[in-house]
Amino acid sequence: MSKKIQEKTAVEKNNSAAFSLKTFTANPLVSTYLPVIVFALVTFVLRWRLLDIPLERDEGGFAYMGYTWLNGTPLFSDYVDVKPPMIYILYGIFEGLFGATPKGIHTGLFIFNLGFTITFYFYIKKKFSFGTAVISSLVFIFLSALPNVFGFAAHATQLLLWPAIAGIWLTDYSLEKSKIHYLVPAGFLLGMAFLVKQQAIGFMLLAGFYLTYLTLIKDKNWKRWLFTGSILTISALSPYLICIIWFYFSGNLNNFWYWTYVWPAQFAATQTGNIDVFKMMYNMVTNNIEIFWYLGLSGVILSCLDQWSAENKVFTVLLAIFGFISLSVGFHYYPHYFVVLLPAISLGVGLAFHFTYRILSRFTQNTIFTYPAMIFAFILLFYKQYTPQKNYFTKTKKADIVRQVYGTNPFQESYILGNKIKSMSKSGDSILVLGSEPELLFYAKLPTISQHMHYYQLVDGGPQNDSLQTELITKVEKSKPRFLVFARSGFSWLVKDPNNQLFQWVNKLFQSYNLKGVINIYKNKPSEYYWDAEATQDKVGSEDVLFFFELKQ
Repeated sequence: MSKKIQEKTAVEKNNSAAFSLKTFTANPLVSTYLPVIVFALVTFVLRWRLLDIPLERDEGGFAYMGYTWLNGTPLFSDYVDVKPPMIYILYGIFEGLFGATPKGIHTGLFIFNLGFTITFYFYIKKKFSFGTAVISSLVFIFLSALPNVFGFAAHATQLLLWPAIAGIWLTDYSLEKSKIHYLVPAGFLLGMAFLVKQQAIGFMLLAGFYLTYLTLIKDKNWKRWLFTGSILTISALSPYLICIIWFYFSGNLNNFWYWTYVWPAQFAATQTGNIDVFKMMYNMVTNNIEIFWYLGLSGVILSCLDQWSAENKVFTVLLAIFGFISLSVGFHYYPHYFVVLLPAISLGVGLAFHFTYRILSRFTQNTIFTYPAMIFAFILLFYKQYTPQKNYFTKTKKADIVRQVYGTNPFQESYILGNKIKSMSKSGDSILVLGSEPELLFYAKLPTISQHMHYYQLVDGGPQNDSLQTELITKVEKSKPRFLVFARSGFSWLVKDPNNQLFQWVNKLFQSYNLKGVINIYKNKPSEYYWDAEATQDKVGSEDVLFFFELKQ
């Protein structure tokens, strides 16, 4: 070969390398800073209008418990709920940093959502590829913000993902680099995710099974498996053990244990897996975005046929399996529970695009055309999936979003009524909300007579119903709260025994109060608000009503 031909060949190779994705992404500006900026912008664009959307029922309970904790009331003392304590602490932190408002709480959600996305991106980029990580992260940002999974609400399933994925990454990193001490923070983060919500158990098991694969199955080193597994397990259990010790010395261990373990276990024992419920919820969650779910599930399967290492294939399959296990805790399959499956679905979409890229690469060696073609295909797909949701992100009024997603649940109405009560109240006032509408308590910013955020436990037909109802009746008759709200809504009670003593007593209680507000809630037309002299029984015109009372002087 002549010198001129050799020089020409070298130039062609250099030109080709200039268009190599590997060379392109080796630049820190491209692989580190640019994606993070893009993720932040996309997250902001999708979520900024949703920041001050009214709180729903679960958020209301978290917010009020967090607010009272922030103001000095120990958790599981005066007020109780059925979630682990970290979710209330996070809400309290959000309220302290960004304001005790829906916007402040949803700003915290914004940060956690973006934090997960960035962590997820760097982990997937290191484990798979730059393109796979970018696509997976963008898909997650989009899917996790949709109304299909109540993405505007700061549910515990949204907030547990960041510490969970960080714990899994540290587990992987510690074994890869033989830096066993990293298993301590890895396990601790996984344990903290569990303290946000029990569904994080799936991610804890994922970390444990992946560790087992790497140490026992792949390396066949049972001593290393036993040693590393013990460290991870002890570290993961430590946050819960710290909680038990803390509540023991604070005198609230009985409340903590009963409401976060005993009652949920009793309730779960009455539940069974229902394929019809799963199908119904799955159809709701995937409505108008089926292609992303099909691609995600296909990508998980196709990853086993791709060039990835055995470790990566095992990780992908485990992420999908244990994501589904997390979803299935309690067998409820509520739409927001599907959030724990979104990391696997999002990764699957990225892997599906990678597999398609590899197929295309067999027909062309010119990456100048292959890369832009894949980028264009993803942008087109993203746009096609975004279009049906465009009004939700850009135009639909927040009250209409709440009505479309939650039906006649009184969440928008609670925002209006709660703020009205706050404007009427003075120091020393208290409130009682009869019904599972703790968001009203949060807006009113008043102490409540009842310790319960939700009233399901009082009317669910369980063995504790009579004693809890009697305790509540005694407290109310002794304390005489100034403000009383009664939620006549099936969703607020889910009552199984309408003839119980609580409802019989409520009719008697009303005699001590003046009716100050009637709010009729309709599914297909705006709610009606009647205040003061206009608030009379003949103004009741809906099945779902909020009644507002003030104690007679």
